[in-house]
Amino acid sequence: MHLTQRQQKIIALLQEKGQITVDELSELLFFSPSTIRRELEILQQYELIRRTHGGAVIKTRWDEGVPALIRENQETASKMQIAQAAASYINDGDHLFIDSSSTALLMADFLKDHSQLTVFTNGFQLASQLLHCPKIKTICTGGQLVSASHSFVGAHAQRFFEYYFADKLFFSSNSFSISHGVTDNSETETELKRQMVRHARQVFYLADASKIEHTSTYKICAASDIHMLITNASPDIFRKENTLPFQIHRII
Repeated sequence: MHLTQRQQKIIALLQEKGQITVDELSELLFFSPSTIRRELEILQQYELIRRTHGGAVIKTRWDEGVPALIRENQETASKMQIAQAAASYINDGDHLFIDSSSTALLMADFLKDHSQLTVFTNGFQLASQLLHCPKIKTICTGGQLVSASHSFVGAHAQRFFEYYFADKLFFSSNSFSISHGVTDNSETETELKRQMVRHARQVFYLADASKIEHTSTYKICAASDIHMLITNASPDIFRKENTLPFQIHRII
């Protein structure tokens, strides 16, 4: 399911303002109020917004982060390039941790040519996409399935990663900075990703430019805990650093 360009603009304005009226959207987007109301009804059916009298508010629980459908429609081209670059580091026979992020989800198409892979994931959509790949063994964490993020979380999912180790971890989050490391707005996802980082031999962090040099609420790990940052961010963003504790694969 993909949002239309008009729906994406409505979501972007709601993320910026928190709430907005039909008249404001009509004026900003140059569409009639009836068209705006129709789009808001569709977005409410997707459970991305909540209609209010004369307008709408973004429907995002603080501890669940940004809904998956919104994330999947943000920076799509950049995320696809990052996912393809990430997949180039995978070898046949690898045991992988892959999280439920929208960027990691895009790796699925690039995994299908590999054989003898074992993928451990808390991502419902990733597991579903790999379901019909006979050369890939997919192991899902189970736990509480969160509809907004399409991910398994909770105590059961956290304990899952205590019993496994992986050759490589591929994951993302809301924010990354040299000083504060990898951070996220979802408390439940954060603890899960901490476990993944602790039990992976190599840690690959995937982030488009919009996430770099920002900080969210919950810390997943330090910048020095990752081995490679795969990003489309300009190299100038780290120019103040004499040395970096990780490698960078930059998408041009």
